[in-house]
Amino acid sequence: MMGSSAIPYFTAKDGSPDCTPGFLGEPLTYFVAAYEALGPVFRCRLFGRDFIALAGTAANEFIWQHAEVLDYAQSNKGWREQFDGNYLNQLEGAAYHRKRSRMNAGFKPSMIMSHTGDMSRAFMDVVDGAVGRVTDLRPLCVKLVINMTARALLQADLPPGMDTIMAVANKEALRANTLRTKRYLIYLNPRRNWRRWKIFGYLREILAERRHNFLERDDVLSLILKSHPPDAEPLTEKELVYDLTQLFMAGSSTTSTLVLWTLLFLAHHPAWRNELETELRDWDPAAFTSMKPWPKLRATLLEAERLAPPGPFIPRIAKRDFSFAGHEITKGSRLLHLQTLPHFLPQVYEEPLAFRPSRFLGEAAAPPKGAHGTYGGGTHSCLGMPLARIQSPLMVANFMTQYRLEFVGLPALHSMLDIVAVPVPGNIPVFIYRRSASV
Repeated sequence: MMGSSAIPYFTAKDGSPDCTPGFLGEPLTYFVAAYEALGPVFRCRLFGRDFIALAGTAANEFIWQHAEVLDYAQSNKGWREQFDGNYLNQLEGAAYHRKRSRMNAGFKPSMIMSHTGDMSRAFMDVVDGAVGRVTDLRPLCVKLVINMTARALLQADLPPGMDTIMAVANKEALRANTLRTKRYLIYLNPRRNWRRWKIFGYLREILAERRHNFLERDDVLSLILKSHPPDAEPLTEKELVYDLTQLFMAGSSTTSTLVLWTLLFLAHHPAWRNELETELRDWDPAAFTSMKPWPKLRATLLEAERLAPPGPFIPRIAKRDFSFAGHEITKGSRLLHLQTLPHFLPQVYEEPLAFRPSRFLGEAAAPPKGAHGTYGGGTHSCLGMPLARIQSPLMVANFMTQYRLEFVGLPALHSMLDIVAVPVPGNIPVFIYRRSASV
């Protein structure tokens, strides 16, 4: 890579240039040592490729403020291959802003908050089906997010089995996007294509119903449709179906994993769990309109986001030459944006590896500038963040007030990379008891 010779190279502890084994075993904190030894810009070899890593709060602020230096079309070409050239994640510039503006219309927090009662009923319907028996908490959280999303997105309940189809299809799409030529083995898999066909067919039926019955609703889909500029070409059915698929996919891996981590943290820290239960004594999900009355719930989720961000890095490609932290980075360079690395720096957070939700109470309620990278930042921040930031407290508070979870062997708080950073491999069995009547 021309122009990168002065950038220091980070090697594994055994002197090997390949950081992959160490990273897979410690995906959230592995590159802290590189940052402390080499600074915010260093080279590394990961997954068989050489990258220039950008890390730290200054790197976050730079990238979030200068999206124009990144080539999203090339970085995210896997999404274009799986969908088409109008798919949001691989757009940039004016085309990206037009579509993002239209889709943002459906993700206003006030609109999503209006569906907290419906989302909670979907939550109860799913969890009640698991009461009285041992259940794997990992897929249960995925199932919950998808069914709750259906209520906010479409004001509808999914057909039987559709949540499982969506969960598997989402994981296949994410996995394909991380592969090179082997991604075509996923693209050509008949079972994968059958799942996509089922999802697309269901969403086409929803769109046809809206057109035929002229249904006026206040869900995410309706607001996105209403926000289309009148002087623009009508959206095709295919584009709408792909957009809806993205919205369902957005949180089924990330939000579900964050909630799973939160429940594990609370199980490992009973003193804080008791404090949170006390705060939630008057919890009413249908009346949930703000996080202000629930500072400890907010602090718990922020601390879980900090300690267990689903995406520890984002691979990018430089769209043009640029300078950062005294280094010249050339067009075409492969970049590794370590956007959540500040979560684990002692100069940013005291005792960064400790679960201390109280750090987000009172005057220190907001994370330091550039330090919180769970949902990214700037114009390309996570589209579904408003939904995730409402679903997560709903799920955690509903679990704590309506149910009692008994872990069958509490798993250790150790992360591994399975597309996103997840808790230990295998099942996470829990016995679920009902505490009170359904809302």
